[in-house]
Amino acid sequence: DINASPIARKLIPYDENAAVGTIIIDHSDRRLYHVISKGMAMVYGVSVGREGFGWTGSEVVTAKSEWPTWNPPKEMRIREAKKGHILPETMQGGLDNPLGARAMYLGSTEYRIHGTNQPNSIGKAMSSGCIRMAIARPCCIRHTPPPASVLPPAGPMEHAAPDAAPACERRYLSRRIIST
Repeated sequence: DINASPIARKLIPYDENAAVGTIIIDHSDRRLYHVISKGMAMVYGVSVGREGFGWTGSEVVTAKSEWPTWNPPKEMRIREAKKGHILPETMQGGLDNPLGARAMYLGSTEYRIHGTNQPNSIGKAMSSGCIRMAIARPCCIRHTPPPASVLPPAGPMEHAAPDAAPACERRYLSRRIIST
């Protein structure tokens, strides 16, 4: 079942000093913590970037997509072709698309938090840097409002203007993402 995660989500006490709406990704534990109220977080099992493909730091969600189109970078297509896997230049959203049903785009990077059609990857370091969740799980995160203010990542970085998003989505942009 591509909708099922091998790691059940849990509501837990969370005493870290993080604003409601913040998402913390713990690479070593392969978990995503979504702070839903002061002192409480929903924790999800995730797949993180394999050796050499992870990222750490702070980002914001700058765009969201339902049934996103996947455009694997040229470097990924070349790397996978050497392994005998031919990737398309583009793949429309659908059950065969590795991005799953929803994607949240992180800053101006190529990284996303997205669903996956490979639930066996949850709890492992198997991606090319993106954070994978069970196919429907990003829906749980994307429909809760973020805090009003967001700390920017270290160093200069450009982000998509919130006005570029549809009006119904603007209030959900700029959610703080911390990756450790």
